[in-house]
Amino acid sequence: MDPERLARFGLTQMDYQVNADTQYGVLPCNWASVMLFIDLTTQWRVGVNGATGIDYAVIPHVLSMRRVRRALWPELFDDVREMEREVLDVFAARSTAVNEED
Repeated sequence: MDPERLARFGLTQMDYQVNADTQYGVLPCNWASVMLFIDLTTQWRVGVNGATGIDYAVIPHVLSMRRVRRALWPELFDDVREMEREVLDVFAARSTAVNEED
């Protein structure tokens, strides 16, 4: 990865490198939420200024395809929205940092 490109996002080569010994854990109670979030990675709405959020209309379809019990849907939706907010905050911070460099 190009160091200059990484720097635009406040990263270094060390941040980008992952070796075989690196592991990222997900608590079992969060597994379904994380998997749903990953399933939705191609469902971001994007505007002129970048991502604006996940297209919620597809969530019931994904949950149905994954055969997730309906009783779990509200909790999973809340979890995905929380992850979405965090990602949008990161995007906004990066955008601000890039604009301040100009």
